[in-house]
Amino acid sequence: MKADGSVAVDPEVELTRLKLQKSFEGSVTLDGTEGEVTTIFLEYTATLRAHADSGETFKPLESATLKTVAAFMNGREGGTLLIGVVDDGTIHGLDSDYASRSKQDQDPRDWFQQHLSNIISTSMGDAAATNVRAQIHHVDGHDICRVQVDPSGFPADATVIKQKPGGPKEKLTEFYVRKLNGTVALDVVEKQKYITQRWPTIPELQ
Repeated sequence: MKADGSVAVDPEVELTRLKLQKSFEGSVTLDGTEGEVTTIFLEYTATLRAHADSGETFKPLESATLKTVAAFMNGREGGTLLIGVVDDGTIHGLDSDYASRSKQDQDPRDWFQQHLSNIISTSMGDAAATNVRAQIHHVDGHDICRVQVDPSGFPADATVIKQKPGGPKEKLTEFYVRKLNGTVALDVVEKQKYITQRWPTIPELQ
């Protein structure tokens, strides 16, 4: 118990609670079988920029994180992204991402959080990046990163890199939102409809 009488929250207990909450909310598919446990306010990704199976660094993988962060930011409630956790809630950890840093003598946790901050700022701008907080937790013997995204006071576009197998890298700037338990990009017409609905008190956006 803290000095002010409030009860201190153990981060690992809180993460377990979030995992259970996510399982109850999204782990059963329409046919009653077990499926991916994603919800509109909580999302998992196994890694930031390294392939989960091989550990190979592949920068376009960062786009998945950037899309989710932007979509949470453009929503009314924000959301939480857990990096280092597989879709079924299994802990994968950040080891493969840590191994991808260029300076191996740099503290891996500091590097990860700084790199995450840098790519969000580059993708969405410094003002939008102020809506994001990241914290490293140690769970089941592995580090994971909890990314808390607050709703933005303005529309946030995200510039991401896409690359099809064997094809060239393509840089795109799009407007992402959450739709049910997924992230989608809206076209110009649907974006304007969404902005009118989401930020009705900002006249210059209409």
